[in-house]
Amino acid sequence: MNSPTPRRARFELLALALGAVLAAAFILSFIFGLRATRPSPLGAPELSGAPIRVETPRNHRRVEVLNAAGRAGLAREITGVLRDAGYDVVYFGNAAAESVSVVIDRVNRRDFARDLAQTLGIDSVVVDVDSTRLVEASVILGKNWGAKDSIPD
Repeated sequence: MNSPTPRRARFELLALALGAVLAAAFILSFIFGLRATRPSPLGAPELSGAPIRVETPRNHRRVEVLNAAGRAGLAREITGVLRDAGYDVVYFGNAAAESVSVVIDRVNRRDFARDLAQTLGIDSVVVDVDSTRLVEASVILGKNWGAKDSIPD
């Protein structure tokens, strides 16, 4: 049997020692990481059964635009208008047919919903809080969009 050279033996011993140090460091960081109590970035208690309530910053202007008028390209057109006005349109698409255009307040910020409706010349604003939509308001463009609603100059 061939015995390892002294140089190779030192290398193997050094590699083994380095591996042991790294393993010990990983295990210690894992153990201490589990014990550390850091506040949640959302301010909610960690590992509790309590629901997490996320406050929407007042400067968020996330909106979705839904075409319920049946006119091709309407949601895309209004998306451009709202983006030019400083709104963050995060989704646009189609919805089931509706007769009247409406702005739906999703986070109980009525002033925001009213301003959005005024931007588009929509009279109807309703509150239907739904945090799962991840927007502050939904714009439903109804069949009356071209007849009654118009974008103010």
